[in-house]
Amino acid sequence: MARAMELSHLWKDQTPQDKQWRRLTSTNPFHQQYKKLPTGLTPPKNPVAEAIDKKRDEEFTSRCNEYKSIRCLRPYRLIDPILYLAASSKGRHRLVKWRMHWRPSYPLKDCECGAVAANREHYTNCLLLRPLYQELLGILGSIPDQLDETHSPDHILNSLPRSDTGLTPGKWKKAWPALLHVLRKIDKLSHLDEEYDEEEPAPEEALQGSAPTTTRNHP
Repeated sequence: MARAMELSHLWKDQTPQDKQWRRLTSTNPFHQQYKKLPTGLTPPKNPVAEAIDKKRDEEFTSRCNEYKSIRCLRPYRLIDPILYLAASSKGRHRLVKWRMHWRPSYPLKDCECGAVAANREHYTNCLLLRPLYQELLGILGSIPDQLDETHSPDHILNSLPRSDTGLTPGKWKKAWPALLHVLRKIDKLSHLDEEYDEEEPAPEEALQGSAPTTTRNHP
């Protein structure tokens, strides 16, 4: 498509539709990125794909500057493993909500421990969560101090393996369910006025019944 856009200026007898097409290509961001690619002795092997990748990288950088939730992700484009690693539907819902900074939900509610309008920072230090965090960190070991915008669950999510096979050996076989238990507890502590499903399957069950998945590349 980008190549067709580039060659459109060679058309001699242009119809009104051709002129409209040229107007569209002159403002198309992917076409503009395509025109910036080198065309000398070492042109890109796949210029269209490279133009799209560069444009998406620019968009990712722009969104990092605008959204705190994006800054807490890995520092490069990637299909987040939380979207396909083994988890129940409710477990995945909590993972996505945490990533989107929709947990705890707004307006902030009081925690079961008594903290008023408890935010994300509170739920990384809450006394009622400490046993679960201690279990999780006992499996993973200590983690680096986090920046103001990120919290320990963010760091752990950014360290996840990129396929279900990576969850089965070593520490992740226990750490992944332990992390899901932490997010489940945060959900419960931050919604005291809602009924909680005690019959929800344990996170370990989703891992046991998962089928192997392949690594997902960046979008």
